[in-house]
Amino acid sequence: MGKNIYRWVSHKCHNKRRAGIYIKYPNGDQQSEAIPSGLHCSNYKAEEDALTHAAHSIKNKIDNTTQVVFLTDAFSVLQALKNDKLPQLQQALYIKSLTIVLQWIPSHFGVWGNEQAAKLAKHGAEQQEENPVCYTEILRTGQNRLNQHLCKVMIVVPSPMCPCGEAEQDAAHLLQSCKIHQALRDKIWHSETPLKEKLYGPVDALQKTIRFVEETGIQV
Repeated sequence: MGKNIYRWVSHKCHNKRRAGIYIKYPNGDQQSEAIPSGLHCSNYKAEEDALTHAAHSIKNKIDNTTQVVFLTDAFSVLQALKNDKLPQLQQALYIKSLTIVLQWIPSHFGVWGNEQAAKLAKHGAEQQEENPVCYTEILRTGQNRLNQHLCKVMIVVPSPMCPCGEAEQDAAHLLQSCKIHQALRDKIWHSETPLKEKLYGPVDALQKTIRFVEETGIQV
């Protein structure tokens, strides 16, 4: 017998990410949780956290189960797992005596458990903590959804180049020189501002960086 785990992470809403998991056990029991993932947390990180949380949730409830099936719409996370880029999640998913199956499904495609998880995710957005994972922290680490990382590390996009065509898309290029966002950059920073201040400066400096990222519409 196996367990089905539905994991769903919503798109951006009021600068929040939220995750939901729904687990159905062979005996008919069900488990559902709404997981706040932090203000300004990236979709990618929320997706990873949700799968990790689901894996930990079942470790003490194995019983006579021989197989666990994870159904998820987090395609980028599945690709990263395939390329051995998420060792912590891989460790969480390793459970002795169990066969683990990871299956991608389209979001909002009528899969009942996935729709339940989606509803939980919406609720999770209302439970956000005031200790956020901020855009600036995501940009500092380099583990983000900009093309350089997605191409060279995650291997899920074909090119590391910015849409402007002038350089690879990383945090420094986005914040300092991408011509697509020059007008917005001039509007937020009225004078030349070093990258270090934008990423590591005082609160008011970081707030400008957050505003800039939000107004670009780029998901980091």
